[in-house]
Amino acid sequence: MHLEKFLELQYKDKKNNFNYNPNNLIQIFNLLSISAIEISKIISNPEQGELSNKSGNTNSDGDETKNLDLKADSIIRQNLSSTDIKWYASEEEKDFVFLNKNGGFSICIDPLDGSSNIETNAPIGTIFGIYKSNKNPNETILQNGDNLLAAGFFIYGPRVNLIFSVGNGTSIFQLSQKDKFVLMHEAIKISENTNELSINFSNYAFWPSYIK
Repeated sequence: MHLEKFLELQYKDKKNNFNYNPNNLIQIFNLLSISAIEISKIISNPEQGELSNKSGNTNSDGDETKNLDLKADSIIRQNLSSTDIKWYASEEEKDFVFLNKNGGFSICIDPLDGSSNIETNAPIGTIFGIYKSNKNPNETILQNGDNLLAAGFFIYGPRVNLIFSVGNGTSIFQLSQKDKFVLMHEAIKISENTNELSINFSNYAFWPSYIK
């Protein structure tokens, strides 16, 4: 099943339960996926090697950016400019970007997380969260996470995956050779038992006791 069909089924017969138009959210997802396909092809293209160079700038978090970070931000922002997105809050932008005065949604996004790892061929990705939009950008972007309408991330690795939720479980899609995101796993869950552990022990001092 392709991404658009999956989303249509998620919202089928439920439209009256939302105070927004699900079709507009589906359009946003479609254009995010188009952006991710474009970004993935740039990453894998050896002729685009200069984009891995440092840009000489720092982003809103104080990280030194690469040209690839800025290119990814430009691609996503431009594609979303025709959607129902009002406020665009990106790690690569110093302030909120106003896209559509009548927009009903806002997005928080890191266009290319982990770009510093690209030379090691480690997976990097695009992270996003979508909220309903308020008049005030601060009130919109700084909402509680419980208010998220959708959230997820694209992974650019050996496979290009989209992992996301629209509030009804988490699903995994994989990019096909025909440039379509195809459903691989629906309503995934973390296994109760495992033989492996992956955690960032550098933050040990800040963990609450129950994690320690």
